[in-house]
Amino acid sequence: MRGIHDEGLFPKYIGRKPSRSSSTGHIGVCWRKREQVYQAHITVNNHLISLGYFKNLEDAIAARKAGEEKYFREKQDRADAIKREYQKKKLQSKG
Repeated sequence: MRGIHDEGLFPKYIGRKPSRSSSTGHIGVCWRKREQVYQAHITVNNHLISLGYFKNLEDAIAARKAGEEKYFREKQDRADAIKREYQKKKLQSKG
């Protein structure tokens, strides 16, 4: 984990689990009661980015997943590469 944090990355960007208090059961998707729509959003570098408003939950979830791919895929791949390199070094030191 140290290598991941040294690079300014987090262990998991894509596929995180929502909190128990999530009204929709999906991270980055919330129900806007006043407007009667779902909003998809994502936080990148401490900035909240709206991904749009949707009448049905499935479209909002799809927008969030597309946002994760757009904003987080490269960072997730770098974090995964660091994890693999760490595991490789760990196995080599044992054997």
